[in-house]
Amino acid sequence: MTLAVLNRGYVALAVETYPEYGGSAWDMMHDGPLVRDSLKSYLAKYDLQDLPVYGIGVSNGGNFLHYLFKGLDVDFAGLHFNVSPGGALSGKDTGGWFAEKAHPPVAFTCMLHDGYTPKIPIRDAVSHLKSKGTPVQLLQAPPQPIGNLVLWAERMRISPEVAGRMVKLMYDGGYTAETYWGNTGQNSSNNASRFKSLPLYYRQYLELNTGPKVMQYLTRDPEVGAIATAHFDAVAEEVNVIEGQHSPTAQHIRKTLDFLLWNSNWNTNLKINKSIPAFSNEAPKQNQSNGIDEEHHLYHPHLDIQSTASKDTNS
Repeated sequence: MTLAVLNRGYVALAVETYPEYGGSAWDMMHDGPLVRDSLKSYLAKYDLQDLPVYGIGVSNGGNFLHYLFKGLDVDFAGLHFNVSPGGALSGKDTGGWFAEKAHPPVAFTCMLHDGYTPKIPIRDAVSHLKSKGTPVQLLQAPPQPIGNLVLWAERMRISPEVAGRMVKLMYDGGYTAETYWGNTGQNSSNNASRFKSLPLYYRQYLELNTGPKVMQYLTRDPEVGAIATAHFDAVAEEVNVIEGQHSPTAQHIRKTLDFLLWNSNWNTNLKINKSIPAFSNEAPKQNQSNGIDEEHHLYHPHLDIQSTASKDTNS
């Protein structure tokens, strides 16, 4: 995620919860004013206060992000809720907080089997935003082939060889299948093509709701168990991603950033080609800088919210 932000010439600010208030979940009443004031101070210090700020909220950080916007009137040019319903849960069939004030462009990314982020409130929020003419994007992050763990080895702080051993263990242990529950056939060929020169089991998917069992299995293995235990949180997070369960995901981050930037009112002040037709759930492909694949080579610590402020508008 961070690379995708930086590659577009934006400053990335990642904030963490106050440790005395739980440390892993946001206390809106306590943390909200601190983050609002810190953001305002940072923007003023670096003379960025007149430039657009885009908010990214992951998991319960999405609820917190929405509170900053709705409850504390922090001005965002766009909002992205990553495996998070934002404030949609505060209302039933009404859109929740999304129905309580006008919004900038909003983007959701949901995982197929994410029990934390219920789909109905998000669909209600999307329907309400569309009815008000607000640009809104809803993307689904489907389960991924288990071979992706080898691609993501660096961000788990393990070697590709160890990740490959873990993939083989998942297959040999009977935790995989040729496809995933709920697959419509739209994603399998593209996801599997990157493994065409590797063993066929790299293209397998985890069986639904096997993630915790897989982690137990890996930690008990004589060869990689100690490594899996030492890096348990990082490995478990990526296992959740390939299973399509609740976990931060950068699977569609380029589409999401393109969508928010192209639909922002701030584009009237930016040198962006607005002649490209409007879109809803898709965006023009963004050329990648320095050859880095932002969706597959990134470091995303388990932070719950990320905000971005432009440092160069090219205006």
